[in-house]
Amino acid sequence: EEAVAVHFTLKLLFTIAWIGLLILAALRFTSGALQTAFIWLTLILGGMELTQTPRLLLTRRVTHRRLAGLQITNTLLTTIAALLLAWYRGDIYALLATDLISLLLTALVFYGWRPVWRPQLRWSPQVVRYYLSFGYRSMFAEALLQTLNRVDDLWTGYYFGERALGFYSRAYTF
Repeated sequence: EEAVAVHFTLKLLFTIAWIGLLILAALRFTSGALQTAFIWLTLILGGMELTQTPRLLLTRRVTHRRLAGLQITNTLLTTIAALLLAWYRGDIYALLATDLISLLLTALVFYGWRPVWRPQLRWSPQVVRYYLSFGYRSMFAEALLQTLNRVDDLWTGYYFGERALGFYSRAYTF
């Protein structure tokens, strides 16, 4: 229980710092609808980061039924929402809505309906050292994977446009 609470505390601290930096960058380097989209996406993805602790707890317990149900439900709801919103609105807010639906569904599954774990803040220097030393080793591999995924999205959006990127995003998720 202590390790889980320390993990959540570290995740919260790093997520707040990450959100702050990205919002400052969005305010500095973008404007208009793009700025709004970046800020909303940053907040939504920051919220998703805070659902990682119960996700990891279920994975460690080898309790995959809830995780599988969440993935299937999330894919179905976001695909339906993306297609309907893209058909009627056809803008970037259709994609943002799918991320918001994903955040709300994930928070409901992990923290609302029969909560997996109740958030607690704790600090243990020994546990923090363990997490940071383990995380340091896997950080570069994760960064490379994320970069490859984002470059793929950037390429698709650049060459085929926003609408094609929206369909590509939903197809890739499916």
